[in-house]
Amino acid sequence: MNQQYQQYFEKHGLQDAWRISAMQAFTELGIPNTRQEDWRYTDFRGLKRNVFPVAMRKKKVDVATLNLPASLATRLIFVDGSFSEEQSDALPDGVCILPSAPQKDAMEFDDGLAALNMALCTCAIEVSLHASLARPLHLVFISATENVGNYTAVQLNLAEGVQADVLELHVGQPNTRSFVNHRTDVMLAEKARLQLSSLQFLQTQSFYRHDMRVIQHAKSRFTSHAVGLGAAMARTDMHIELVGEHAHCTLNGLYVTQARQHMDYHTTVHHRVPHCESHEYYKGVLMGRSQAVFNGKVIVYPHAQKTEAHQQNKNLLLSRDAEIDTKPELEIYADDVKCSHGATVGQIDPNQLFYLNSRGLNAEQAHQLLTFAFAAELLTHMDDIILQQYARQQLLAILPGDALSAELQDMSL
Repeated sequence: MNQQYQQYFEKHGLQDAWRISAMQAFTELGIPNTRQEDWRYTDFRGLKRNVFPVAMRKKKVDVATLNLPASLATRLIFVDGSFSEEQSDALPDGVCILPSAPQKDAMEFDDGLAALNMALCTCAIEVSLHASLARPLHLVFISATENVGNYTAVQLNLAEGVQADVLELHVGQPNTRSFVNHRTDVMLAEKARLQLSSLQFLQTQSFYRHDMRVIQHAKSRFTSHAVGLGAAMARTDMHIELVGEHAHCTLNGLYVTQARQHMDYHTTVHHRVPHCESHEYYKGVLMGRSQAVFNGKVIVYPHAQKTEAHQQNKNLLLSRDAEIDTKPELEIYADDVKCSHGATVGQIDPNQLFYLNSRGLNAEQAHQLLTFAFAAELLTHMDDIILQQYARQQLLAILPGDALSAELQDMSL
């Protein structure tokens, strides 16, 4: 086992057998690298050049300075991977804070970072609902200390017919480099409905990994809104298991990269039973020398007749040096299905720029308007208007030019 982590385990009394086993798995698997097929475009080996230990002490943060979304939601604050009870609202019924990630029946990991999350997670949120949430639940994870790792987990269990709206927001204080290693597990019983928004607005020096696992039973509905604007290196893995008939899954995603940022979205949807639907719609805007990856896979199993599955990935390149590697995939073993996938990569249409110029907008204004319209269209899929406006505000802050920023923020697309 890594000596640094061995000392940390001993100092904090973290001698659980499962924790040590997970750390040994991390030692064996190591940090993912480009020699592995699923990571061929995303090299996390830069983590080896940085030390990201767990925070040794709690740090106070002035939440008011972070410009968090104003909402009537129940807000829970986590700083450097620890729960900040004094800055959080009261825990709703069915929500509790745990000192470690929920245990699994089998200690098997797809990669070393998943094992590291299990080994070092010292703060997990378990949401077990037998009644619908009266208000949305906002989980705000703040990276506040330089060179610290945040190892957190969320477990969402919704009973039959329960509805919930949950936000996972990852933000960082200015000029703070951190490593966020986060896991979300979702279990939806029959007819349960969950809308989960995952917004990643970390500082651009940071590393980010989000591993999400979803199991859906009959007639359940899962909607994901994933937005990534920050971090130097970011990777999101989503695994959806449709195990009950008439389950419905919608995955929406927006990523915007600049300078030398790198973002990677891997989604896998398993259609294991008949009469299920899945819809994926991801958009990307790439600037500078940045790179993005979209790999969406849908697997339709032999008995999953009457499946309907659609994928679409659209990308806008604003620089000749930007790169997108997109690979939507369909793996179909049934013969009575409706499935489609597609990807587009392009630049702003000169004819559209000319049209806006002829209507009185200068080149910078026209360019910003078309870029914002392309990206913000994805945000309109969010039901929460306050959250949608917050995401639009973050988007405008990183787009080139500010000629129309005020007008665009008020625009209803």
